[in-house]
Amino acid sequence: VQSVAVRVLVQREKERIAFVPASYWDVSANLATQAGESPFTAALTHVNDIRLAGSKDFNPDTGRLNDNLTAGENVVLLDEATARQYETNATSIPFTVASIETRQSKRNPQPPFTTSTLQQDAGNKLGWPARRTMQIAQRLYEQGLITYMRTDSTNLSGEAIHAARARVEALYGEAYLFERVRQYRGKSRNAQEAHEAIRPAGGAMKTAQEHRLSGRDAALYELIWKRTIATQMAEAKLEYVTATLEGTADGRTLTLRASGRTVLFPGFFRAYVEGSDDPDAALDDRDR
Repeated sequence: VQSVAVRVLVQREKERIAFVPASYWDVSANLATQAGESPFTAALTHVNDIRLAGSKDFNPDTGRLNDNLTAGENVVLLDEATARQYETNATSIPFTVASIETRQSKRNPQPPFTTSTLQQDAGNKLGWPARRTMQIAQRLYEQGLITYMRTDSTNLSGEAIHAARARVEALYGEAYLFERVRQYRGKSRNAQEAHEAIRPAGGAMKTAQEHRLSGRDAALYELIWKRTIATQMAEAKLEYVTATLEGTADGRTLTLRASGRTVLFPGFFRAYVEGSDDPDAALDDRDR
């Protein structure tokens, strides 16, 4: 066993010695269509039609460029001096729009909460550890405000679906109601699905304010309410725009790319945006 352990140590040490730390730089620009317009950010992607090297172009074991890549031929490996030179020389040159690509996409709401997804969302939005989340969920369950909080199921009962759809129509209007009942099925074979997903208890789908909740109880209940309501709301429709810009500095063609998005129809975003506890503010952030 000692011989095997020593061999592993020697192999790892040889790998460590062979590893060469690599560094690469990138360049971004703040641009505007004309003086006084709101600026937008574009990133340098190509120099003379050769793309810039990024993190995926390096071998994680050796730190060198991947074997199929050669600096200067199929990738540009920027060092600090060259990046600073582009920064200085490209400041005063005009950039023109070479192409614009537009596409539309739809986003569907996430499934209702299971134990693990509730813990994750409360951690992301409220900054709570899993233990605190479960303590508060236990209290809400004991008060009869939510269904059982230990479940792997994403299924909603008929009562919950009917209540959610009724509240969506009442609060947001028929346009925000998904055209048909949306149900979710768990993907895990080992899921414990004796209970339905975590959702507000009862058939009224009352808000935290209607229950007169406050503090942490209100925060977690509202998270569960929003996620449940969103499951029966219409898809969000987004438009993405990618602009390719070009300019010439020191005889080199610099290609930059800027991307933006617009919410054409917010759909379920109106109630719930993943990663944000304020859907209205998150909607504003999604327009760029």
